[in-house]
Amino acid sequence: MESYQSIGIIMGVVGLILGLVGSIAIGSLGLWVALVSFIGIVLPLVNTKHHKNLGIILMVLGILGNLLLIIPGAMAYRYKQEPKSETKPQLDSDK
Repeated sequence: MESYQSIGIIMGVVGLILGLVGSIAIGSLGLWVALVSFIGIVLPLVNTKHHKNLGIILMVLGILGNLLLIIPGAMAYRYKQEPKSETKPQLDSDK
């Protein structure tokens, strides 16, 4: 699991809890935050290949409903895959 996925799930869970607790005081606005946070939890798990699109979606969801989702959105947008290193045979310096 990549770092933006882990942070997205953590921020989504925190937003979900805050939204449910906030729904007691604020009502439907808290439920909206909880719904957006749930979507923010599911998206990084489902969409793993298109990280730039995922980053844009998470940032938009963060602006519309849960500001905590902007952080993993920015991480997903800027994510660069590490090249898969092939094992190179070691050269013997004794020869």
